[in-house]
Amino acid sequence: MVQTSDAIVERCVLMTTDPGDLVLDPTCGSGVTADVAEEWGRRWITIDVSRVAVAVARQHLATSAYSWHRTLDGGNDPAAGFVCRTMPKVSAGRLADPGTDWEHPDNVIRLVDQTDKDAGRVRLCSPFTVESHSPYSYLPFSAPAADSGAGPGPPSDLGLAAGDAERAVIEALHRSPICDSGGRTLLAVVDHERWPEGRLATHGVTCVQPGRDAEIAAALMIAAPDATVTAELVKRAVIEARRNVPDCRNLIVVGFAFDPDVPAAVNVCNVHRVVGSKDLQIPELSKSPDAGTFTLLGEPDCEVRRTSDGTGLVVRLNGCDTYDPSTGIVRETRTDDIDCWMIDTDHDSLSFIARLTFFPNGVRNRSGLKAAMRSLARDLDPDAEANLTSLLSQPFDVPGNNRPVAVKAITRTGAEMNAVIHPDAWRPADE
Repeated sequence: MVQTSDAIVERCVLMTTDPGDLVLDPTCGSGVTADVAEEWGRRWITIDVSRVAVAVARQHLATSAYSWHRTLDGGNDPAAGFVCRTMPKVSAGRLADPGTDWEHPDNVIRLVDQTDKDAGRVRLCSPFTVESHSPYSYLPFSAPAADSGAGPGPPSDLGLAAGDAERAVIEALHRSPICDSGGRTLLAVVDHERWPEGRLATHGVTCVQPGRDAEIAAALMIAAPDATVTAELVKRAVIEARRNVPDCRNLIVVGFAFDPDVPAAVNVCNVHRVVGSKDLQIPELSKSPDAGTFTLLGEPDCEVRRTSDGTGLVVRLNGCDTYDPSTGIVRETRTDDIDCWMIDTDHDSLSFIARLTFFPNGVRNRSGLKAAMRSLARDLDPDAEANLTSLLSQPFDVPGNNRPVAVKAITRTGAEMNAVIHPDAWRPADE
């Protein structure tokens, strides 16, 4: 796992694969291997545990322009092979044989790094998805009603962490603070105790805040590494926490994936949705967490309006909201901190599909986006760059079957926030 020159990666890809082959890079980093594979017509899969690396690679690929290599069959499928420069394969035997057919494939060397490119055409990255190991699946909630006593099975049956996974999170909470999406410290856990009867809210914790003497008492729920936290699970955890501590006003939920409809508060109890770093799922990395180990989940502050003719919708992103326990109010993330936001214009409530993507701050050095704009200039609308970097989407069709619209925002730290806006929350055009 080292930083490697693009030229070295390119040489390795060209030496060992053919156009259309699949390239696997299990240590994504900034996405160089995927970028090189995309340039040379290879399919690719790249993997990383860091949300920052994934965010950087996604932005890099989505804002890059690639060469158009002519194929042997004149089509669009790289698997047909590229048209390359050739040179004769010279040997003493071939030179001595007057009957050598210099056009025969066995007597020709193809220079695979010198393809015939169409200078008048460029292309954008092929469609790709960003997947987690358990995107929106979760273990079934099999606990009894909240007002009953003990339930069947161990906590893992409920989608909760147990054993080594639970201990790793507890230890990391004592070493690493809970930060907001901008990387600022909000809470630090200084003490914890296990609740004997706790099945969902399993611990009570004491937290401190930077610059304040007062402590915050909270209940703690730790989700299993392969589970997605659901709204129902959180609501039941709040009921259980208030059974242990009747005046409990804070529930910290540590998970690795959250359903978009998990509430930020249940009745009078604030729910702090904390996303754990993927490093916690790897024993070798969980021993040395950094400031990004725990991030308080926020929500995109957005509105969906109907177009004036009523046939379409537009989405405006106003920022991202994060509950700040030190003040008791919602803190808004500046739009300057949002590197990318995406819209699923026809959300199926299972998988997020980015059908519209925007980069409100371009790329940090803007070179990638500028280069793509220059390369595609002749085929783009004059307002293309303004639209791509806007906080207001272009109109899109109203989804059918009463489906909602989903929005995902990604901050400069790689933190992801999701919101699902159902039809009853869409606003009329003139509101």
